[in-house]
Amino acid sequence: MSAAGAVGPDEANIVRIMPSTYLGERAPGETVEKAPSILPAAFVHLIGQGRAEDVRVISRFPDSQSSQDTIQIIRILWSGYYANILFLIRNDRYALHIEAGNASNRAVQVFEDIIAIHEGATGWPSPSAIGVGQHAGNRQTYRRVRARSPYAGLGMHDNINWSEASYTLIKDSVLHGTGIDGRSLVLTSTGSGLVSPVVVRGSTLAGHVRMDCTYLSGVAPKDQKANRYGYSLTVYASSPIDAVGVCDVSTLTLMSAASPSSAVALTGPAAAALFGASPDYREGAADYPARVYGALAWTVPAGESDPGVTGAARLSDQRGNAFWLGVAWDGLAPVTVNLALDYRGLSNDAVVAALNNALASAMGNNTGGRAFSLSQPYNNRPPVHQPDREGRGLNVGSTTILHGMALAWSGHDVRAMTSTDATSLFAGIAIGDTIPGRPARFLRTGWIGQAQLRFDGMPSTQPGDRFQVSASVPGALVEGTDLPLLVVRSVEPHGACLKIIESVLFTGDTNQAVRDAFASITYRDVPGLGDAVDAKASRSANLSDLGSAGAARANLALPLRPGDTGFVPQLGAERREPRPGGHGAGHWQRGPDPAGGVARDRHRDRRAPQGLRALRCDRPAVRCGRLPHVNAD
Repeated sequence: MSAAGAVGPDEANIVRIMPSTYLGERAPGETVEKAPSILPAAFVHLIGQGRAEDVRVISRFPDSQSSQDTIQIIRILWSGYYANILFLIRNDRYALHIEAGNASNRAVQVFEDIIAIHEGATGWPSPSAIGVGQHAGNRQTYRRVRARSPYAGLGMHDNINWSEASYTLIKDSVLHGTGIDGRSLVLTSTGSGLVSPVVVRGSTLAGHVRMDCTYLSGVAPKDQKANRYGYSLTVYASSPIDAVGVCDVSTLTLMSAASPSSAVALTGPAAAALFGASPDYREGAADYPARVYGALAWTVPAGESDPGVTGAARLSDQRGNAFWLGVAWDGLAPVTVNLALDYRGLSNDAVVAALNNALASAMGNNTGGRAFSLSQPYNNRPPVHQPDREGRGLNVGSTTILHGMALAWSGHDVRAMTSTDATSLFAGIAIGDTIPGRPARFLRTGWIGQAQLRFDGMPSTQPGDRFQVSASVPGALVEGTDLPLLVVRSVEPHGACLKIIESVLFTGDTNQAVRDAFASITYRDVPGLGDAVDAKASRSANLSDLGSAGAARANLALPLRPGDTGFVPQLGAERREPRPGGHGAGHWQRGPDPAGGVARDRHRDRRAPQGLRALRCDRPAVRCGRLPHVNAD
């Protein structure tokens, strides 16, 4: 089906689809139908009449079907609105395919009340229910969309060398990866050179979220970055997520020595060639060496061809050039490092060794541990934000907080947690490194992957295992049930997913701290409960057995009765009398007001709204600390 174009440049065609099953399934013995290619033109809206379940577009092929990756039931390239349709497929590419390559369409696409179901494929390794390839300036909105597949609910990628980011909103939707290691959402960065925001609001994500970095060929050298993530993900008012971030490329790193004044600053013509135009500087501390990470990648992941990103390719032959690097350590005067060397043909390790030799020569062979190296600072650090699950606070401890550490509250700020801290002080799990005195970010509730946690040793995790703070390494985690903070909820091929235990009331029977905290609490410590219990007990007591009923009432601090020693009658507005026809001491009415006015109840909360003040209680109750009359007999 190829829909007609729009009526005019500012108008749209609406194709209304009546409830039915379209295409259907192959009956036994029939020839497999050829997959239709539904290609809506720009501004052609496809709207099912009624519920999505009533407008069914189905395309199923046998497991032996060839070229499954090229079969697609629908492909959307242009701007449009799509609503109230169910797409169901098997052994096809995607149930819903939205892609225009790297075109300049700047399409605006809205999907509402769509159901996309992929039952799986035997000849196609990435059968997402919804497959999306975005282009520069693409705007996409998914509202009340349900997508499920054994592989992934929704898989999305950008494209190369963009001049404008895309934007995606997923609202009130359900994305479900039903298989082992199934993904709810996959965001793959392919080399756009920009960061495109994806916002998920009020949705359920069943299956882990995966943020990959697999570049396509043709990415510009300036976009071959160390931090490859081309998407940022913000999730709020939604289900907890297990986010996985894969950015396994290395970059050049220069590290100082740990000290209270530890710092690194770069100048000189070699700085940009080595570290790129915008290096990633990290402050240092007494226990954390300052460092600078290059903005450029020096490696590519396994399976990608090297487009010329190695140190040798980036530096080439610098002999005869003014190629030097100025390095200012710890706020001191810069040291000039002469790097005018021939790097052609050298491996990355050999290039790093040559840089370190030049650094040592410039520092009189006294570097104090300062050195060049290669590192992967962004692997397992996906750019995920969960505002309603995160906290902020200064690191007021004396040590640096490292990514994945358990943190403890210190007032409204935080520090690394120790094994002697009560679980009630648990603040969350650190996101990123934070030196003392700087703001820390941490995950307070939800789920977190094993790769993003800091352990003391290498744990062997099984579902149900619990983890607490190590007795020897503050903030690091070890398996244990004394004061557990996290519990393993699942173990899948991508790794274990742990759940933050949100309340000390659910930390297990072995939590001595919880038992101690509640050991001295009695029912009298609960406001109002002590009086209520005493009142009920006194109503069933035979006070005459105590000798003097009046004395007993006085000892129990109960209201005295006429004839009791010390009884003072209450008159006028303060007198309470049983209401005619009432049942028991709980029915009351106001006595006459000697002044002729309306009697006021001094036990009433005068701050309550007028409507509430008019309410009356016709059942026995404790009122302002006083008890109803108790019969001695």
